[in-house]
Amino acid sequence: MKKLFNSVLTSLKSNKKSSRQPPLPDPASAGASSSGLDLNSSAQVEAGDGISNGETEGQNTASQDSANPGSSDLESTNQESLNQKKSVILTGAVIGRTANTFYYLKVPKDDAEKELPELGIEARHDVENAAQLAYPFTLPSDIVDTKVYVVISTLSGTQLATSFYDNILAPLLKRLKSELDISETIHVERTKDARSVIDLTNTLFASNANQGIRQLIILLSGDGGIVDVLNELPTTISSNYLPPQVSLIPLGTGNALAQSSGIADETWGLSTLARGHAKALPTFIATFSSGARLLVDEARQEEELSLKDEKGHPYMRGAVVCSWGMHAGLVADSDTAEYRKFGVERFKMAAKEALYPEDGAGPHHYKAKLSLLPKGSTHWKKIERTEHAYVLTTLVSNLEKGFTISPESAPLQGSMRIVHFGPMAGDEIMQLMTKAYQGGQHISEESVSYEEVDGVRISFEGREDDARWRRICVDGKIIRLEADGWVEIRKEPRHLLSLRHLSR
Repeated sequence: MKKLFNSVLTSLKSNKKSSRQPPLPDPASAGASSSGLDLNSSAQVEAGDGISNGETEGQNTASQDSANPGSSDLESTNQESLNQKKSVILTGAVIGRTANTFYYLKVPKDDAEKELPELGIEARHDVENAAQLAYPFTLPSDIVDTKVYVVISTLSGTQLATSFYDNILAPLLKRLKSELDISETIHVERTKDARSVIDLTNTLFASNANQGIRQLIILLSGDGGIVDVLNELPTTISSNYLPPQVSLIPLGTGNALAQSSGIADETWGLSTLARGHAKALPTFIATFSSGARLLVDEARQEEELSLKDEKGHPYMRGAVVCSWGMHAGLVADSDTAEYRKFGVERFKMAAKEALYPEDGAGPHHYKAKLSLLPKGSTHWKKIERTEHAYVLTTLVSNLEKGFTISPESAPLQGSMRIVHFGPMAGDEIMQLMTKAYQGGQHISEESVSYEEVDGVRISFEGREDDARWRRICVDGKIIRLEADGWVEIRKEPRHLLSLRHLSR
């Protein structure tokens, strides 16, 4: 059985290496959060760039040199010169163009999955190719009279956010401010701990939103950064409320939201920042029984959930997934510093332990009552099966690159779907998960149930004595329920947050 798992992993790694896209390593974002505006950087920038909060922000002058303004245009650059540069400029790596300049990313030719790309800049007087003229920036007009923040989640994924900002995003923003005469100050925030984004949203973003202040948050993070912002937005919104706009630079582990919405491209989300538009981000609310606790510090501590509904029940907002069973267990068990350094591979490592436990007992049979509220219905439907392996409710199609858990979900469409199946042997579960990597073929299997729903309810009713089997995952956050606890998932009807996206 372990041989089967290892062969699947080998196949998946082989497929991944064949891709020319750099890794877009999510948090589930333990540590994907932020702090007070700390602009200390090993790189330096001249004062007056407008990238600061009372201090100057860093830029690597070497990056400016490597940008090479005024070099020959992309179309005329021949393969020989590309080989000499030891990089390839991919068609999909176009960030955008202004009236005077064409911006793109140069993706490393060798070890593309281990290296950050380089920022490329071409003077427009050399650019004649029609395709290159088709990428006009929308960013300048979008940030007029707007408070602009950059949040660098330093611990997200494999911790590439700081390098990406210092070497790519900061030089890009500095150049744009100069070229386009952008007067707005860009405030930069580097996270200090797992509460940084939470605290920043609570003290700044939420207040601005309720006052109707336009905001653009450039978030270098994964899904966890989004969920931290979502859960600190006001519970009572004013008549002036203006949803903050987030431009996501996906630097987490799975980057489910970015993978599902097309943001995770070969520009690492910069094309969306440069040329995108604000779209409402669909979200859900997971409401819990009163004894629910949020697990923090690698499950060594627990906290009460801060949000409460009118009945006093704790709840959490999410934009990606609410799961129980194997998926929630994998996320929880792999959410340690030791596991996180392996990036997305951490989920596969945890899966091996869950599917093939050392005692040979096989995967756990999760016990609870599962009820669904079908789309458009007012009557809950009880699932007769009382033992389960996998129960996952989602608003997105992909949980990571290539892993299509809900193939019928469209980007930012807002449809909520559930995937669930009962207990089976480790080999059988592995085969289903492998089919999810094959364009979502698992949903055609007779053993898998898949449908659109308006609500999902899980009630334990004392069926699981061990708290380990009562863990719920909401966008990477882990909530543990009491023995008779329950969770109910419904769509959030309000528009609380906008996501920058290439389509209108």
